[in-house]
Amino acid sequence: MPTDPPPPLDVVVRRLRELKNSNPQLYNEAWDKLPESTQESILSYLRDNQVEGFNPGSAYPWGNSIVFQKGEHLIFSSEMGEFFSEKVSDVLWGPTQFRNPYGDKGIGILTNQRILFVAKKRGAYPLTYGVSLTDVQALNFGGVVHSGGLLGDLGLIGSKSIVILEKNGRSRVFVGKQVQDFVEPANSAIVKAKELQEAEQRKARVQIVLDFASLKGIMQNGGLVMTMFKCPNCNGSLPLPDKGEVLVCHYCNTPVRPVDIFEKIKSLIV
Repeated sequence: MPTDPPPPLDVVVRRLRELKNSNPQLYNEAWDKLPESTQESILSYLRDNQVEGFNPGSAYPWGNSIVFQKGEHLIFSSEMGEFFSEKVSDVLWGPTQFRNPYGDKGIGILTNQRILFVAKKRGAYPLTYGVSLTDVQALNFGGVVHSGGLLGDLGLIGSKSIVILEKNGRSRVFVGKQVQDFVEPANSAIVKAKELQEAEQRKARVQIVLDFASLKGIMQNGGLVMTMFKCPNCNGSLPLPDKGEVLVCHYCNTPVRPVDIFEKIKSLIV
């Protein structure tokens, strides 16, 4: 007697999510009973379609094994394996030491704040590596891995590799069939994170400009005389106050703070 074909993945995903919302315990039990091949297909579907609320580091879809930090969000994730060595030169040109504390294959995760790796172990995805984007010195394509012991058992021989160099001198190497797709979004996110960090540091350095009196003092010490300035919103001319912490533009009601003016003129006085 012919059996009915399995439902499409999008239908399975919808049903799983409905079950999770209505009965989380039953949802976990249902997920555990799915064949591993079906679990992998569902996880791949969720990653490829960037399904909202999906946590690629959890043992269960939409789980919470990775807690995102404030303002953190997922950019990209990809299946890969971790290949560990303290010295990048060992990985690229000599013998290597394979790191296998939790599992060999897993998922590389890129957020707007960190690079993470969760290794698959008995259906779970424990977090085994994480680094802040601002602590990454460089992330480069490391070439193709042609040998490496356990990598053969993982089906990773012939895979491409990426090398993450940290500012503290440590390194991590990850390999995977499509791992090169990780490089461009990761480097873009690293640049943005460092630019944001530098902007925050600059802002912190000028927090001494708390009021217009201190702003005028800094300007005078820098040899700059200014009695009028332009509203950043409407471009209307406004007199520079002698004191106070905020001035409201009488043309468009935009609040203007001393630090806003300092950011525009600091190149002239520092």
